Amino acid sequence: MPTPDIDPARIAGHPVTAGVLGSLLGLRWAPGLSIVDKCLNVAGGTIVSAFGGPALGEYLELTPSQLAVAGLVLGLFGISLVDAVMRAVRSIDLASIISSWTTRR
Repeated sequence: MPTPDIDPARIAGHPVTAGVLGSLLGLRWAPGLSIVDKCLNVAGGTIVSAFGGPALGEYLELTPSQLAVAGLVLGLFGISLVDAVMRAVRSIDLASIISSWTTRR
């Protein structure tokens, strides 16, 4: 059975890996009330880095090492972005919005 072709340098320089590390580093200053909130922020920061890093790299024509740094920064600040979105969603009073729609004539 052949061994899998694993390239540690390629894994270490990937924007998702850098995003995970950036998100975990950002936990030091992470907003969030509970462990679940912080885990969601890390997952969201990783997703921001995974999708935003390659898009930013293509737009700015970054080298692979610059792309890794961009992934780290996107993961680091992505957790704050995700927390802000989650707070906004939680602050919406959906019941009053639906009530105003149904009573309006």
